[in-house]
Amino acid sequence: MPRKFNEEDTLKFVQLYREHECLWDKRCDAYKNKEMRASALEQLRVGMNIEELTLDEVKSKIKSIRNTYYLELDKIEKSTRSGAGGSVYKPKAWFDEYDSFVKPVSMRRKTIDNMDTPNSNESGLSNSNKPGPSLVPRSENGLENESTEETPRFTPPTKPKRSKLSQISNMINDLREINDNTRYEETDLDL
Repeated sequence: MPRKFNEEDTLKFVQLYREHECLWDKRCDAYKNKEMRASALEQLRVGMNIEELTLDEVKSKIKSIRNTYYLELDKIEKSTRSGAGGSVYKPKAWFDEYDSFVKPVSMRRKTIDNMDTPNSNESGLSNSNKPGPSLVPRSENGLENESTEETPRFTPPTKPKRSKLSQISNMINDLREINDNTRYEETDLDL
């Protein structure tokens, strides 16, 4: 059974993870090298100094931290949008460390809503590339972190749906036409 990390263990894990750029920077050539990634995962496992920690648990922990990171970003965004003023959500202890190296290389995709949005233009692309306020509060040195980029949303043009009744009617007409074209007069030779 996987061991649950406390805040201190998670922070140590994130710091070790940062040292292995091939695990998190998609722009790095080593990111595509399976052997290098496997070696980095093994070094991360050994660096945690937990005897029963397996490579699968290390991979699982990386995914878990990545998912939690995006949940934390959402919580920060919601707390700043709520108009609560001074009560901006304070993320977990490891968040700032992880955010400092992942944010510049992170491309967070915007989720697609099933409802039409008024911000969509005629080509079906949303105006998601406009710069907006940062989701992360300013740090102690007063500098604001860059916001994540979002990929444009593409909505394929919709075709009008034909009703079933119209389709059935067209099929009947096609069958009648086929029947009329194949009709011939019976002769004495036909039985």
